Amino acid sequence: VVLPTQAVGASLEHVTFPGTLTLSPQSLEDALVGLASGLHAAGLRRLVLSNSHGGNKAAIDSAALRIRCEFTMLVVKAHYFRFPKPSDVGLPDTEWMHGLHGGAIETAMMMHLKPDLVRTDELQCFSSLGEELERTLTWIRPEGVAPFAWTSYDLNPQGVSGDATLATAELGSRLVEHYAGVLAEVVRDAHAFPIGHLERRQTEV
Repeated sequence: VVLPTQAVGASLEHVTFPGTLTLSPQSLEDALVGLASGLHAAGLRRLVLSNSHGGNKAAIDSAALRIRCEFTMLVVKAHYFRFPKPSDVGLPDTEWMHGLHGGAIETAMMMHLKPDLVRTDELQCFSSLGEELERTLTWIRPEGVAPFAWTSYDLNPQGVSGDATLATAELGSRLVEHYAGVLAEVVRDAHAFPIGHLERRQTEV
């Protein structure tokens, strides 16, 4: 069963910019748990949450644990930005680390999927605060070992971070194919997961 896309998520990190639509993390979490309740009532016991937005991660992580505990379901958190990187796309390590919003990766995938929405004449290299922190601090970064809470404005006043000039539709096609392949493997794993282990532990408790 493929559920409808949750179009509006948790985007508190972008509310500085006019036009941002967001749910509170608690609202998103509750919505996911509510949907899972209906799935459970219909007899489903396995759920893969495919997520492409970093702002949703905390709500999804919390919702997944609630769903596991309340409904004894397998809940897999498939955040695409945690998937292994493709080995053949030629992007520099700095872009993988600091191109967090509107950089080469996201722009390239949009060029492939929705080229009419990309303003190619406005593509720039948007430096990130993370690059400065990498030079001056040991561990604190926007992401990584010791991430700090940030808004997109914190990383760059234009709300974008990463080198969008590296993006091409061909790169986007390769990225989408790679991430779709990983997601397909995740779904197969979810189907094969020995769910009896979760049910047995619930009974023992």
